[in-house]
Amino acid sequence: MDFDWCSLRIAERCGERISPTTLKRLWGYLDEGHAPRLSTLSSLARFLGARDWEDWLRSSDSAFLTATLIHTEQLDAGSHIELTWKPDRRCRVEYQGDGWFVVREAIHAKLPVGARFRATLFTAGHPLYLSGTLPVGEPFTYIAGRSQGLSSVQIITV
Repeated sequence: MDFDWCSLRIAERCGERISPTTLKRLWGYLDEGHAPRLSTLSSLARFLGARDWEDWLRSSDSAFLTATLIHTEQLDAGSHIELTWKPDRRCRVEYQGDGWFVVREAIHAKLPVGARFRATLFTAGHPLYLSGTLPVGEPFTYIAGRSQGLSSVQIITV
């Protein structure tokens, strides 16, 4: 990364100076045990279009997941998960082990029965991005719940 270039761009756009050394510290290229100053973080936030650091934190797209979620590592081979998403989609998948799933039932979903995919996390309220192979061996990429996320995720007994 060119820290001198970044420092100049920040000064040009915001009229605020952040030294290349400070930028190196922020990106972990120097370990001097200094916590960044709030004024430095606010300058970076303004460079990115926010009012200040607090505004950046409020508008950030990053967050810890607190919704219903299922981690693959909590499953045993043969476990079944039911996924639903709008408007009326439902899919039941079976865990095969080693991160692999196979679709066992699909109602109003384009994901076909027999499709295989890898997944590590299923989270209600968030889209599910999948890559795998169709029953005929053709690769696919699929998004379940693209606009509003999965409505529900639950382990079911069969």
